[in-house]
Amino acid sequence: MNRLQYETSPYLQQHKNNPVDWYPWSEEAFRLAKELDRPILLSIGYSACHWCHVMAHESFENETIAALMNEKFINVKVDREERPDIDAVYMNFVQITTGSGGWPLTVFLTPERLPFYGGTYFPPEERYGRPGFIQVLNTIFEIYATKKDDILKQTGEILNALSKASNIKKNQNSFTLPDFNSVFTKMLNDYDEEYGGFGRAPKFPSAMTILFLLRYFHRTENKVALEMIENSLNKMAQGGIYDQVGGGFHRYSTDNEWLVPHFEKMLYDNAMLSRAYLEAYRLRHNMQFLKIAEDTLSYVLREMTDRSGGFFSAQDADSEGVEGKFFLWDYDELKTLLSGVEFEAAVILFGISRKGNFEGKNILTRHASIAELSRELGISFSQAESLTEDVKSKLFSQREKRIKPGQDDKILVNWNALMLQTFSLAFGVTGNDKYLFAARKNAEFIWNNCFRNNALIHSFKNGGFKGQGFLDDYSFTVEAFIALYEVTSEEIWLERADILAEIMIENFYDPSSYDFFFSSRDSRDLILRTKELYDQALPSGNSSAVTALLKLAVLKNKARYAEIARMDYSYMHDFLIRHPESFAYMISAVYYDFMKPREVAVVTNTHEETNDVIRQFYNEYYPFSVLSCRTEGSPSILELQKGKRVIDGKITYYVCQNYTCRRPVFSFDELKEAMRDPNILE
Repeated sequence: MNRLQYETSPYLQQHKNNPVDWYPWSEEAFRLAKELDRPILLSIGYSACHWCHVMAHESFENETIAALMNEKFINVKVDREERPDIDAVYMNFVQITTGSGGWPLTVFLTPERLPFYGGTYFPPEERYGRPGFIQVLNTIFEIYATKKDDILKQTGEILNALSKASNIKKNQNSFTLPDFNSVFTKMLNDYDEEYGGFGRAPKFPSAMTILFLLRYFHRTENKVALEMIENSLNKMAQGGIYDQVGGGFHRYSTDNEWLVPHFEKMLYDNAMLSRAYLEAYRLRHNMQFLKIAEDTLSYVLREMTDRSGGFFSAQDADSEGVEGKFFLWDYDELKTLLSGVEFEAAVILFGISRKGNFEGKNILTRHASIAELSRELGISFSQAESLTEDVKSKLFSQREKRIKPGQDDKILVNWNALMLQTFSLAFGVTGNDKYLFAARKNAEFIWNNCFRNNALIHSFKNGGFKGQGFLDDYSFTVEAFIALYEVTSEEIWLERADILAEIMIENFYDPSSYDFFFSSRDSRDLILRTKELYDQALPSGNSSAVTALLKLAVLKNKARYAEIARMDYSYMHDFLIRHPESFAYMISAVYYDFMKPREVAVVTNTHEETNDVIRQFYNEYYPFSVLSCRTEGSPSILELQKGKRVIDGKITYYVCQNYTCRRPVFSFDELKEAMRDPNILE
């Protein structure tokens, strides 16, 4: 075994038996590179990455290639999910120098960690229009040996370019109502009218865009926005990107139709998408949206939850070395497994055919609703519903006998916080205690295990922890603790959110450019600190920090938080308006602030009444608000609750803006009317 045997990352553990003499990212590797005057071969990937596995099998397990790597390079392996700060630096380099990026990421560095050549996947021999890895290794070593002075001169320019890429030039501007209309128009231009979603293949689920559109429709009642939301959510739920048997979403679709997914399942996708479906349910009360959200959360509880309360990171695309094998169905297998009427129902429901829709197999996609199945088979709706559940149950039981895809069981604080926020929302919407149990247990896990010496860590596994927390570890957790407070009224979560927000500002904020660095000021092993401004597969740290600070500013009555957030987004104005698809999460935060959020303070007689109020509130859609509930007699340190009391023994609702409150009301119907009042809204 090589040195990776001592690492906790499942991805690094996958490479511990390679004949490559791998080092983790460490001073030992850099010191040896200097002593031997060798270039560093840096390989970055993650456990659920299909092409990472391909390159590993083709090259890193190849004795000849490994010998070449060991002879001429110091080889360093990094899990991008464990060290996203390292990945960000070298991904920027590859994107700047080649125009594209991806994983596996392959970068050649000087012993001082400065990059001079890079790419992504290299086959062992030339193919796919890509140079062979053996050729690349020999050429790079030759260049380093004979033209080292040129490389060293070039690295200074590269470092300058990387620094500029992370500090884009910005101008301050105020947002106006037409700005949000412009954002909507640009999203509409990117919208796929036929299949829903945004852009073309490969097509990624755009949860953050949908979250903005939900807010935009709520404010404008623009029917086109509503069609974009509902069509996108429906088509994704019907496609192969959604696991029709076990719930949960795969990473992305390789086609426009959501038919053939990249089969890995990531925690963050399922957190963001289930949140989008829950919010859409709040807006439209479409039971199908709620079912997709709940089935996705059931998948997370079943497959991705540790006994400690933490959530695992991912499930691989591959099982038994074959991409998607676990999720594919053979026609004859289904015919043998199911009874006659069950098989007939499966054909109608999932479009099963003998030729299949993927390499002779069937990816299950939803072709018919319960009502349509009822009509097709001439049975009642309840019978069709029961038959559908029977079919899915048999398929699930059969699939459980297969060898499952590999699981990345490290627990990442940022991704866990995203899931925590969604479980909190799910409890608010449904009142189901299992969601509250999962949310509370995860929040306690983060606070008790991942907050050490007044700082968050990033990664936890088997009782061990690794890495300083990054910006999004803090910002996502602040958002999540606020969400948990709003559905429980437990002020301890707001206090903990406040503690983390102060640490985030102290260690990550850059007052010279009014935004946040991705890594802490204590980072020591990077050639530079990057800034994460664009949303990618999950919200950027800056987008989330702005979101968290704006909401916490209202709940904690801290104007300083709002000032920091407003300076950040106002200097990003031009980028947000020109490229809304890359800043959807921050735009939602700006919209929230622009709409002057309403502060809803409620005082009840009993804890049961408090729970009822929360349930009623979450059964409506109020994206431009904060909620603070308290039972009469319970102490509160919140300014928003100061002077608030039960009047005449009735539940008392106070609707305020900027801590100025209108007269209290005494029923939820009156609250709904108050929330619609344009004098409050505007």
